Amino acid sequence: MPSFRMTTMFNIFWIICQYLCIRIFLIQYMGLGKHNTHKIMNGLILNSIAISLRDTPLDEDKMEDSLSHISFEPSILDFKERQLGIPHQETVIMFNKDHNKTIHLSSISGNTRHFHSSFFQNKVIPPLGNTTFNVVFLGRDEGDIDTHLFIHTSDGTLKYQVKGISVSSPYRLRPVVDVKLPLNASFTPLIYMHNPHPEALQVVEVYSSGGEFQLELPSGEPEGSRDLWEILPYQTKPIIRLRFNAYAEKNHTAYVRFKVNNTAEILVVAVEVEVKSGAGLHWGGSSGVINLGMGGSLQPPIRHPIALKNSAKKAIKVVNIINTPVSKALKLHFEPAIIPGETDIPIAIGMLVYDWKTGLDLQHFKGKLIIKAIGPGGSSQKLAIPWVAQVLQGGLEVNTSITHYCSPQSNQARNFSVVNKFKLPLAITNVTMCSNAKSLFTIKDFTPRVIKPDQKVNIFSLQLAKERKGDNVKMESSILIHSNVSVTEVPLLSYDGKVRKIMPGEKEDDMGTMNFGTVGSGTENEAIFALENQNPVNVELHGWGVNMPGAVLELMGCQSGPADLLDKEFRNITVCSHSGNQYIKPGFLAIFKIKVKTPVVEEDTIVGDVFVRTTYERFTLPVYMRVAHGRISLKKLIFTDCFPGSICVQQVKVHSTFSRPMEITHIAPINKDDRIKYIPLEEATMPVISKGETNIGSIQIDSSVICKQHCYLGLPVETSSKQYIFTLLLLLLLY
Repeated sequence: MPSFRMTTMFNIFWIICQYLCIRIFLIQYMGLGKHNTHKIMNGLILNSIAISLRDTPLDEDKMEDSLSHISFEPSILDFKERQLGIPHQETVIMFNKDHNKTIHLSSISGNTRHFHSSFFQNKVIPPLGNTTFNVVFLGRDEGDIDTHLFIHTSDGTLKYQVKGISVSSPYRLRPVVDVKLPLNASFTPLIYMHNPHPEALQVVEVYSSGGEFQLELPSGEPEGSRDLWEILPYQTKPIIRLRFNAYAEKNHTAYVRFKVNNTAEILVVAVEVEVKSGAGLHWGGSSGVINLGMGGSLQPPIRHPIALKNSAKKAIKVVNIINTPVSKALKLHFEPAIIPGETDIPIAIGMLVYDWKTGLDLQHFKGKLIIKAIGPGGSSQKLAIPWVAQVLQGGLEVNTSITHYCSPQSNQARNFSVVNKFKLPLAITNVTMCSNAKSLFTIKDFTPRVIKPDQKVNIFSLQLAKERKGDNVKMESSILIHSNVSVTEVPLLSYDGKVRKIMPGEKEDDMGTMNFGTVGSGTENEAIFALENQNPVNVELHGWGVNMPGAVLELMGCQSGPADLLDKEFRNITVCSHSGNQYIKPGFLAIFKIKVKTPVVEEDTIVGDVFVRTTYERFTLPVYMRVAHGRISLKKLIFTDCFPGSICVQQVKVHSTFSRPMEITHIAPINKDDRIKYIPLEEATMPVISKGETNIGSIQIDSSVICKQHCYLGLPVETSSKQYIFTLLLLLLLY
């Protein structure tokens, strides 16, 4: 069985590396028995190769656009469109058209990182002679690049125009550039590669220049199987991990070169890291930028954590994060946070939410997060993190109702279909299920396939486990559909659709009945109850009412729950639905009010039922009340001389005209207030109201329960507030 390992080799010419010693990592296939493993080994190689053109800035005003006796072929070097990660080389011929003069060439320089130049083939051009040099274009970002190389000669310095357009790579390789690190920070980015081909892609060689950047397996293990280097058709996976420790304040540059089995092209990832003076905050992700990936305009927004590390010894407080330029496509959720000192594990302090559709409409595909922080001693720190996103028109259309299971459930397999709404063919590479759903559901009959635009196909079938079909299992999970564009999350839900009844002040003796107790004849009475939706889907309300004489049932509205309804005072009630049928959202309460006008009788018992019809059930609630002639009245309580800080108490007397005694079950303020407390006559029992006037206990008001030290002026009696209080006392004494 073939296997491979990384070993040393000598490479004759590597066009994009600097003139330096290079660390090499080579994958070779060798027979090593039954086990496929690879090992990372180190070696050295010397290359006479291209020079990166990032010299000291030159005064372009002193440059010559042309000299009459010197010409170039081509006159302008245009690389046209070239893919990121694939270096492209062109040869330039430099002519000396003078019949008598010899031209001496010293060097080529420039101020661009996108173009790299070799040495001159010959540094002396005789009369009517020529020489050549090579230029390599390796873009760092998508877009147009138009610049100059500076040719230093004995007759002056010439400007030579070079330009090109960088476009995205089919292998989705992105340079690791614009990375700024504080001292003592560690940086371990993963390099991902995509396989755009219909057959498997095998990485066979990996090289890295610059000994400061160590290569590791993505898992961090010293060895692994050959499968680690194989990328299945249309899939993306991490290939290698770089490890860099910021010990020296300077710019660090390296290149990672990949060779794959199905193309002669060399794939190159440029790595550029700037280490700044002083320790501090830095980005905690697995890349130099926040890569939001690729998505479709029909997909829901993507969420990405904001995670930071701190290489300083002391904690740093993050006070603000802004996005520049400001974009409606990107929303920030952040609260000030403290990052402890010497934090090597990323700490999440917020969340980015990117809307694919808005991003495409506004053409907002990249920007920067500016993170502002305060370090030890009040020193300010600022960190800039680039972010990028790639948006395609369209998306994967799915029928989510297929993955909604309401009890009782059938174990008959359901076909799951999708429609490709992208303008390009879409490769479905895999379908996975979250771990909490694997005991309940099974994915069957999936085969990777390519779907044409607007084509509808069944990609798998979903089946409920036979032994669980009778279970009333509530579950929220997901099925993930992996494609060559993105991962589409489909909710996988199991529920019973039933609502839960909530009645304020309900007692066990009521046995699930709305018990009004004894009410006066010829009076209007009302009560509140709520239905809570604990299901992961909306529950539609198809109708409601009450079959009880003199009673009506009203839907007051909905509010987020669960909650103590009386405590909330119904302040957050909103309409359940602005159009169509009313429905209860997941985690919300539908609040109903029943009003009953009792007949004028000496004594009677009235019973009935409240009913609410939903998509899944007909909910019923028995209602009971006893009607008697009489009424209960309570004298108004007036608290006098109740100055701040004192505890005020008043007796509560109730007058009843009912002939029968009545037991009090509960006494509380209508609007909950911790300052107000009911004190019964006897702690163990509640009082009984007889005909006539009855003392049922006392009401106590203690304002210090809430205000504590702020009862008088709202000022704490400490620190700087003391001086204000002393000044106030002095003024009172003087006047």
